[in-house]
Amino acid sequence: MPVMATPDAGLTMGLTFPRLLLRHAAERRDRPALREKDLGIWQTYSWGQSADEIRALAGGLASLGYQRGDALAIIGENRPRLYWAITTAQALGGIPVPLYQDAVAQEMVFVFQNADIAYAIVEDQEQVDKLLEILPQCPKLKHIIYDDPRGLRGYGNAGLLSFDELQRRGREFNVAQPDYFQQEVDKGRASDIAALFYTSGTTGSPAYVGLTRRDQYVWQEPGARCLYANGVRPGDLVGADPGEAHLARRRVDVALALARRHPGEELVCPLGPGVELGPRAVRHVEIADHQIEIGIGLQDRPRRAPGCRDLHEK
Repeated sequence: MPVMATPDAGLTMGLTFPRLLLRHAAERRDRPALREKDLGIWQTYSWGQSADEIRALAGGLASLGYQRGDALAIIGENRPRLYWAITTAQALGGIPVPLYQDAVAQEMVFVFQNADIAYAIVEDQEQVDKLLEILPQCPKLKHIIYDDPRGLRGYGNAGLLSFDELQRRGREFNVAQPDYFQQEVDKGRASDIAALFYTSGTTGSPAYVGLTRRDQYVWQEPGARCLYANGVRPGDLVGADPGEAHLARRRVDVALALARRHPGEELVCPLGPGVELGPRAVRHVEIADHQIEIGIGLQDRPRRAPGCRDLHEK
């Protein structure tokens, strides 16, 4: 097994997730970073593309007034754009707050009020409708950005904006202020809150916890070691189960751990309901108290890795 740096070593160097992103974009710009199946076809996004998308999104949020310390609600199934939103908030010194995509509108009220959320990036019309329903109870919510425009053509609500339009504005912002994004990334510290997580709140007011970049970095170290011990190697696919909020901190940590520790293990596949990995077999590995789906290419790995089993096996 390769020698791995300790978490303290990376933190001493000021390593943060946005800095990791930019490093990967520089060192392996054309290598795959994210893959999503759309209409039966795998869509691949490289590290360079991801960095460019995040930079445009950051400029767009900045043009709306988003600044260091602001919370950003993120609601929807696993989608590349929602992953990009998490890193964008961190790049600008903000705090991503993933919510359960299947929560009813009233279950979201506490989170929006408690975190003083003024900005939200959501997947589709379903999530937009929920936020519009709770607007009277959450007056601080001023901007709702949606990814999928289907069903939203007739909506004329103030503060409602498409993801594409936000990025268009962001590119204009970045032309006018070309150094802004890098300057904000450079301000990041290990003690910054990297994400804020809430329980579902179905049996009462949600419990919540904020994790710093240091906290998440420390989570990555055992995650990377466990994955490597279970046979994960360059070229393997790590599949994220549906939902951004449920154990999101661990899924994101593992993805980043793979990318950081072993440069080839940088393909993260957000999986929606019913999505299959096609020619690659989905394997299942238990790590500590959470579970991760791993797609392993059988042509590259004829021998089963220790601790792995096929999902269909009992």
